[in-house]
Amino acid sequence: PSETHPVHLVRLTKNKRLTPGDYSRNIFHLEFDISGTSLKYQIGDALGVYGHNDDGEVDAFIAEYGLNPNALVAIPARGHMEKG
Repeated sequence: PSETHPVHLVRLTKNKRLTPGDYSRNIFHLEFDISGTSLKYQIGDALGVYGHNDDGEVDAFIAEYGLNPNALVAIPARGHMEKG
């Protein structure tokens, strides 16, 4: 989470997929209820999302796949990337 901006817990009120199920990318229209917060939204604003996974579900996943919970996982990028 950001140290320069406050973090707010908001409720997702709409989640609509915009791309077909067989499309290579998942694009969604999401709406959030920001009432009761100090958040102000203007067109062009960005939203940071900090996901949360249930600890028990994560532990079960790790055990099911025989993974090392302390291992560093690197996922290579697809396509060409410029170094900068």
